[in-house]
Amino acid sequence: METYVFMVFMEAIEKAKQAVGGPVALARLLTNLGKPITSQAVGKWKRVPAVWAHDVARLTGVSIHELRPELWPSPENNSGVAA
Repeated sequence: METYVFMVFMEAIEKAKQAVGGPVALARLLTNLGKPITSQAVGKWKRVPAVWAHDVARLTGVSIHELRPELWPSPENNSGVAA
């Protein structure tokens, strides 16, 4: 189960990075919001830190439910991470 949860996080962050052109582009977009972060930091994310989740979701179009399902469960799935 733990490996599955890790995979869910990794798939979501990779999807978010690619939606905007990679970690450099995502870092630039976040920095432009007035929240400086390096592309190296974004590239090391194994999951989106909760403090960044809303901004990443808004910038990338990847649902916050997908980025951090344990914090913001999908309305269709109240258990958090999909089974």
